[in-house]
Amino acid sequence: MRRPGRDVNDIAGSQRVAFAAINRRAPDLAGLLRFRIHYLAASHDGRLAALDDEDIGLVLVQLRRAGRFAIRQHGVVIRVAGNILAREWFPFLREFICHVSQILHAVNIYLGRCRPSQSAEDQQACNVFHGNSVSILSAAQDLQTFELYTASMRHFLTGLVLAGAMTVSALAADSGNPFVGRWDFDVHTRSGVGANWLGITEKGGQLDIWFQPTGGHVYQVKDFHTDGSHLTFTASPASGRHPAMIWELDASGDKLTGTQKVGDHTTPLTGARAPELNHPEPKAWTSPQPLFNGKDLDGWEPIGDAAKSHWVVKDGDLVNEARGANLKTARKFEDFKLHFEVNCPDNANSGFYLRGRYELQLEYEAAGSEPMNRQMGSIYGRLAPSTELPRTPGKWETFDVTLVGRKVTVVRNGTTTIDGKEIEGITGGALNADEGEPGPFYIQGDHTGGLKFRNITVAVPEE
Repeated sequence: MRRPGRDVNDIAGSQRVAFAAINRRAPDLAGLLRFRIHYLAASHDGRLAALDDEDIGLVLVQLRRAGRFAIRQHGVVIRVAGNILAREWFPFLREFICHVSQILHAVNIYLGRCRPSQSAEDQQACNVFHGNSVSILSAAQDLQTFELYTASMRHFLTGLVLAGAMTVSALAADSGNPFVGRWDFDVHTRSGVGANWLGITEKGGQLDIWFQPTGGHVYQVKDFHTDGSHLTFTASPASGRHPAMIWELDASGDKLTGTQKVGDHTTPLTGARAPELNHPEPKAWTSPQPLFNGKDLDGWEPIGDAAKSHWVVKDGDLVNEARGANLKTARKFEDFKLHFEVNCPDNANSGFYLRGRYELQLEYEAAGSEPMNRQMGSIYGRLAPSTELPRTPGKWETFDVTLVGRKVTVVRNGTTTIDGKEIEGITGGALNADEGEPGPFYIQGDHTGGLKFRNITVAVPEE
């Protein structure tokens, strides 16, 4: 049943009153809300219907699930206790939902676009939209202690809860299913630690699951089943004499626990929510410092068995003479500007790993044998270059890579090919899945030999 007598003009009027009240107490918050409302109105023409009784009940369930939360923005703190759903506050909450229903609806429409298959710009916009306006609290005070029974204060609360409701709606869209999110796994096996990643979204009650195994590239999972807080999926199907790899996971808060089963062998699994890594852009950078001195391997060390390393210094260049061990820096880095020059011969394949987790692909395999997001200059399996540059095997090329948080910019031979894109998660070959930690640079040597490197430098944010 639709609430009679409520049209777009009435809703806009109520919002203006609320914004005016907020503006007197927190003008920055008012500006933020005004931007969000205007953006959504422009995107969706403002023609969004009010919620009916059934939809209102769903929103109340979402609020109840959220429990006690606080809206914090620029010193403004309003705590909403669970009893907002009871007694005299229920009529007010229902009125509020009617007023802002088109905003809640627009939020859900907007968030529905944020899926792994969407562009990084959409996903970044979604992250910015979420903001940090709502934080879960272990305790909250009763609304009565804030003396919010007057009409003027009700308008103020309406505006503040509007910010919270938009974020609660966003959180519900992302976390209605306990598996929704990005998850990092360090899987401990007999051969060492294998880094894995899961990216899970939900739309229309259907999960969309993407899996990054220890090696190879991220791919969509088709064979899966959920039962409440339990998820089972086939990480890799059976092939020849190799049995299928099955993951079984249980969700509990910010952790996924379970087992990886391959035939009769079982490995325990523990996954943690991947950090957002919303780092601010550094105001200044240090002068570039050399990572390779052109004389020896000082500052570098092979990964694994040193006897398998074929890295040498020849004529001032860092050369991998044959397929063997990977090579990493002794130092670890967080945000940085990396520069290097590489000479990649035909039919060669390597990669330059950022923080030891994100591979910048270096290869001149047969032309057209791989999609753009697995070709020269890509973030392997994650981000394709926006411009396809000419192949130049056997010639020196330059790369300038800036990584701040998850945002990466790649300039190849003076042309920006990836511009401030978000890296969703680790790539195959990552040393570990600890995305919130600094990591080394490492160069693949276990695919082919023949690649040469020189003029490897790094700059970091000034303190």
